Parts: sequence; structure tokens; C-alpha cells
Amino acid sequence: MPVIDRRHFLLGGMSCLPIPSLAQAEERTPMATIERRHGGRLGVYVRDLASGRHIAQRADERFMLCSTFKAILAAMVLDRVDHGQDTLAAMLPYRAADLRPASPVTTAHLREGALPIGALCHAIMAFSDNAAANILLAHCGGPPALTDFVRRVRDSTTRFDRYETESGHRDGDKDTTTPHAMTHTLETLLWGPTLQPSSRIQLADWMQGNQVGARRLRAGFPPDWTVGDRTGTGDGFCNDCAFAHLPDGRTIMATVYYDAPGMTTAAQEAVLREVAVAIAHWAQG
Repeated sequence: MPVIDRRHFLLGGMSCLPIPSLAQAEERTPMATIERRHGGRLGVYVRDLASGRHIAQRADERFMLCSTFKAILAAMVLDRVDHGQDTLAAMLPYRAADLRPASPVTTAHLREGALPIGALCHAIMAFSDNAAANILLAHCGGPPALTDFVRRVRDSTTRFDRYETESGHRDGDKDTTTPHAMTHTLETLLWGPTLQPSSRIQLADWMQGNQVGARRLRAGFPPDWTVGDRTGTGDGFCNDCAFAHLPDGRTIMATVYYDAPGMTTAAQEAVLREVAVAIAHWAQG
């Protein structure tokens, strides 16, 4: 696996302005063709950070976040560390009643009764541990605090309403975002002034260490790209948010949300890989 060049995060220099209008530079892309071929509702927003070129498909439509929200939660924790409100070494207690489905790390350490904040962050980013997400979210002030956090980075779209695993079920606009908004927010958190350089590096490291995204965007990107991502799955959704450093020094951000009820996760992941191949062709063209 390629290693992240920390200069990308130390130097910053990327745009952290309010979300631009898609009408400014809309491009024709094959994403609509992919959607027609497979069905469902496909939302994509991809941006080349250097040139500003982008791909957009249903980019301003709402989709459920599912576990992609955990990248924002990890960033909020790091922001609290930056401001002296927490340390990654601080222990957070939990008990058996706090466990939820798909909580491998917290389940394995239940006897200990507590885990460091840093370990809980690693658990949500690498293994999408649901109990760890709830423990961290409650510690930081719950869904309203997470919504307030994204408002600070000029994201007026993304909203957080519930804890896991309720947040993975459809209920109007609850726990939703748009591909456009999510790409902008992650770009701001990874390259903007919100987090300290060391925290931006830590967030990127956690994204690169994701263990449950191997069959999604990563699998369709060229092997010489350095990729970090955060996936999400639930109630018919198959999602992936990623950054990729290209060998020529460019960086792209990509958010793909796929809403296809009734389709198996394996089939949905195949669609995301097809999207990734199209993104790579666009980026290298």
C-alpha cells in the first residue's frame, strides 16, 4: 500500500470556501450511463483539488450517510483534542448494554470496560465499529454537536439526528447529506484550517487504514494511487468517501452514494468499482 505523503496535509493550500455551485463547471460524465445500466439512484461528486475540475451526478440530492458519518465524528474528536478538551489517551468506559451489531473491537475488549479515545476512533474508521461510534458521539455531545461541527466548516446541508444503528434506517431527511456537501466537508477537514496539521495527518492515516473498503472505490482505482476512505452500508445504501493521491502529485476527492434497495451488497459494490474505474479514466484523461 502506498504511503501517504504528509506534505499534502502539512502544507494544505486547498480551497476551503463555501460550497461552489455545480452550475459553474458541470461536466458530462458516464455516471448516468452506469446508473441506467444497473438501476437505483447513484450520487457522485469528484473534485480535482488542483484544477477544480469535477464530476457530478445527482450531487445535490440527499442520500443517507450510513457509516460515512464516522469520518466526520473522528474529525470532531480530533478538533476537541486540538482545543485541549480531550486526549486520544483518555479512557471512555462502556458496558455490555452499549454494544450494537457490527461492533468487533468494542466486543473484543468488553471485559476491560473501557478503551482509549484514540482506539475508539481507530475502531470506527478501520472497522466501522457501531458501539465505538455511539460511545464517542455521546461523549462529544450527541448528534446535535456533530451537526454544529459541520456548520462550522460551512456545510449547511449535512445533518446528524440519531445514534447507531437507528441512523442507518430511512426516516425523511434524518442523517443525510449530499455527495457535493460531503466532498466539500472532507476536503476542508483534510486540507483546511479547521484541524491542526497533526490532526489532519491522523485523520488521513485513519482513512487509509480502513479495513472494510477493499471491494469498493479502492478496488477500481489504479494500484499506484494512495487511497484513504470511509465506507457506509445500510437500508439499501452502499457508500464510499475517499481521497486519492495520484503519482503526478495531484489529489482528488470522491464521494459516491448508491441507493439501490433490493440489490445485494456485493452487487452494489461492483457498481462502485465501475464508478471508480470511470473516475480513474477521467482523472488520467
